[in-house]
Amino acid sequence: MPVTIFKNKLADAAARQVRSLGGIVALCSNRVIFERSGNTLSFQYNGRRLRFLYSWQLAFAPVPLKEIFKDGAYAALQVKGKTVIDIGASIGDSSIYFALNGARMVYGFETDRARYSAAKANLELNGIENCVLYNREFDIVQDGRLLSGSVMKIDCEGCEYGLVGRADLSGVEEIMLEFHRGEQDLVGRLYGHGFEVRILSGEGLHLGLMHAKRRH
Repeated sequence: MPVTIFKNKLADAAARQVRSLGGIVALCSNRVIFERSGNTLSFQYNGRRLRFLYSWQLAFAPVPLKEIFKDGAYAALQVKGKTVIDIGASIGDSSIYFALNGARMVYGFETDRARYSAAKANLELNGIENCVLYNREFDIVQDGRLLSGSVMKIDCEGCEYGLVGRADLSGVEEIMLEFHRGEQDLVGRLYGHGFEVRILSGEGLHLGLMHAKRRH
């Protein structure tokens, strides 16, 4: 079944009607078609058809898939040949993106059990073998061995402040970080860790994205 994502502000009202008919509607910047079959969504990416479990109740909706695979939310991260630490792996969408874009190995951390289970299923659905998932928080003591020469994605609904504040990031080359309570002192702390930092979106706002790259 085609799944249409509308760009207009009437989508909320339309969603209630379409959902009752078995479809989905979400807000986004342009129109994208996904295919729905049972409890999965599929779409084309670089000549390959990807499949993801879909659950409206758990917000496994098309919008994050569009942001990652169509809009290139993480395109600035240089992952080819690198170890990627994916903190806040959710349903495995970002981990799969990194694996398909040349990451040597991906380590995903997701604390929510339902999302972790979906992520494992999505890795299998898409034949991704160079990814290991953990149903827990990233722990700098336990997992610090993974950091040398790595790149990191952080989207963990608020844990970013404590992580950047307390972690030894000396082995990390590059970070893409989504902040959820404003920038606070993240820029200063990342600069103190040896990174140049750019705010990609949300400067001065509650929610946004920043990119940090090691100074040489």
